[in-house]
Amino acid sequence: MCETNLKSITQIVENHYSEFIDKTDTFKIDLKRRNNDIIERERLIKYVANNIENQVNLENPDKIIRIELLGNFCGITFLKPDEILRLKSENYVD
Repeated sequence: MCETNLKSITQIVENHYSEFIDKTDTFKIDLKRRNNDIIERERLIKYVANNIENQVNLENPDKIIRIELLGNFCGITFLKPDEILRLKSENYVD
């Protein structure tokens, strides 16, 4: 968990992504924001992605960098697509 600011988020991802994403893996950034207007969506994704040398694949990535902003707090995880759980419910909106 970290503070929600562009510099901190970018630095954490830059320092740790190579531990989880191999040089040949494709990736995408999945951003979820709740109660947060501090950082503009496109700006955050652009800054984080610019520090990663791997190829982007939005449709079928090998790895996903998931960033969740909740107010002034931020969580960052590195996942494989099959590690994301989806709820199946009539009331669930993706």
